[in-house]
Amino acid sequence: MDQKNTYERDGPKRVVPALKKQQSNPLNFETWSQAILWVLIQFLILYVFPLTVRDYSVRAEQRSIDRAAANLPILSVEIKSFVVNGADMEEALRTLSDQVTFRVVIGFERIPHHEGESGQPMSLELTNTTVGKILSRLCRMDLRYEYRPVEGQMVEVFPKGALDNPEDLLNVKIKEFSVDREALPGGVIQMIGQDAPELKELLDHKKEEWMKNSDGAPGGSPGSMLSGNMPLPHFTLRLENVTVRHILNAIALESVRMFEDGKVFAPGGWEYDFVVSGNAPTTLGGYPKWKTF
Repeated sequence: MDQKNTYERDGPKRVVPALKKQQSNPLNFETWSQAILWVLIQFLILYVFPLTVRDYSVRAEQRSIDRAAANLPILSVEIKSFVVNGADMEEALRTLSDQVTFRVVIGFERIPHHEGESGQPMSLELTNTTVGKILSRLCRMDLRYEYRPVEGQMVEVFPKGALDNPEDLLNVKIKEFSVDREALPGGVIQMIGQDAPELKELLDHKKEEWMKNSDGAPGGSPGSMLSGNMPLPHFTLRLENVTVRHILNAIALESVRMFEDGKVFAPGGWEYDFVVSGNAPTTLGGYPKWKTF
């Protein structure tokens, strides 16, 4: 009886939706921990995950290149032991070069740097390996570089994007290159700034630009010339419609051919080194150097 009277007096209770609560919490989080977790997930999706995918793509691309080149004879040259500790790319490649003398020559374009500046230190120890596996590991440890096999007995290591960089001196187009004199291949490499006409013209122009804005006389680029009392072999090479990079590779490969023909010197590769300097007597912003590797 009391319940009936209460119902008749007050009537049925109204159900009011919790609109105010929903407006202040549109995602219906029951606790602060759920809200924080949601924000963290959004951060991972928007920022961390894309970077991870990009890094994976770069490494996957390098692995694809490694697999495609795995069957090339030059990259299959066996190395019993390869060890470097805290070496930069140049030091690591010279260690490799010492172990494959007479079998593989290396072309190396170093990333531009200031005088005395070392590259990224790397430590690596491999046994019963190959040239290809060593180069692959080195380029994964310093992702600024990549490598490619060149015809015959040569590999080339260079900064990523260098092959398509119009500012790279190694990409200067040379209509005709010709050398026919008594010289070691290393000496021809060091003189490429004089022997390649379009490259010489560009370097001279940059030096003249500097002279117009300076009272000083032009200086030489740092470097050394090969010399000695041993008789020099006759070196002949003619190329048309190539780049400076192609010329350097051709000189290195010619050194291999000359060695196989019974010359007394070992074959050698090349190194291109651009030393950044505000004091360089050229508007290039530094010294370009070519030397044997």
